[in-house]
Amino acid sequence: MSRSKFARRSSLCALLLTKSLLGCGSGENAPVQQEDPNSPKCLISLSFDYPRPFADTCGNNLVMNYGTTETGGMSGEARRFNGDGSYINIKNDKQMSLNSGTVRVKIDLYAEKYPAENSNGQPRIYPMGVQMGRDSNSWALGFDSYGRAVFAKFSKCNGESPETIESPEGSVPKNELTHLEGSYSAVTDTMELKVGNNNYLSKKPKEKGICSNTSADVLLGTVDQEAEDQFKGWIDNFVVETSPE
Repeated sequence: MSRSKFARRSSLCALLLTKSLLGCGSGENAPVQQEDPNSPKCLISLSFDYPRPFADTCGNNLVMNYGTTETGGMSGEARRFNGDGSYINIKNDKQMSLNSGTVRVKIDLYAEKYPAENSNGQPRIYPMGVQMGRDSNSWALGFDSYGRAVFAKFSKCNGESPETIESPEGSVPKNELTHLEGSYSAVTDTMELKVGNNNYLSKKPKEKGICSNTSADVLLGTVDQEAEDQFKGWIDNFVVETSPE
């Protein structure tokens, strides 16, 4: 084999992402590349960047836009929600591991207002990201009337109130970019909430897991909220991942 052909063949072998590369290099089998079984598994990853703003880089899901518009984001583009009922629907085809391992939800958002209190003077939540099942939700991540980040886990499928964990008041400021991260581990039965880079909150819920895993859709935006009280601001970098630990 000529040197040029060998170089081309070696380059091709280097690009193949198979576990066993036959016939590469000197003709011997290349070392098997083992995946770390404890590494996070990508379920949904959206950066909303041009020219494919709704491409899921995990390669799993069909993303449908309902009224959001393009705007400038952290280091590219983001999606603007104008308070007019716009939302994004992610047709999830992977099961969330709320009954085994850990599920983690991450979102970067810029809020221009807080939701109004309800008629009883209690805080309401903007569920910026939520997995909605047929009978009940699995999880929700967002913020409330007091500027608190909220992560909720729905333990049962009969519509009972979710178990929540909240950050301090004002930790999701208006007109500033905020990173939210909520996770639930079925191994330790622990919910965690991260706001920004350093603020971790932890809670052990009363109910472990949920009644069953679901492959229901994931929604971004305040779907089913009253028309006069919809989220206004923008969202960038939405990620959902799972891991066995």
